Amino acid sequence: MRLLEPLTPDPRAPLARAHPLAKIAAAFVLMFELFLTLDPVTPTLVLIAENAAVSLIDVPARALVRRAVPVLIA
Repeated sequence: MRLLEPLTPDPRAPLARAHPLAKIAAAFVLMFELFLTLDPVTPTLVLIAENAAVSLIDVPARALVRRAVPVLIA
């Protein structure tokens, strides 16, 4: 398993053209809001939205699953 292989999105994908700092800032705001939320509905809706966003960056699902395996094991 090659974990150091870079994830390169399709350059024609809608979210691939966004600035990386804008993506990090959006993720930080989302994580902060989820930290303050106590109901189970909001995190569920966020997971659904994240799955939709992953499909918009056109990174192969197999590469994402390979990267997520250590996190899922932990």
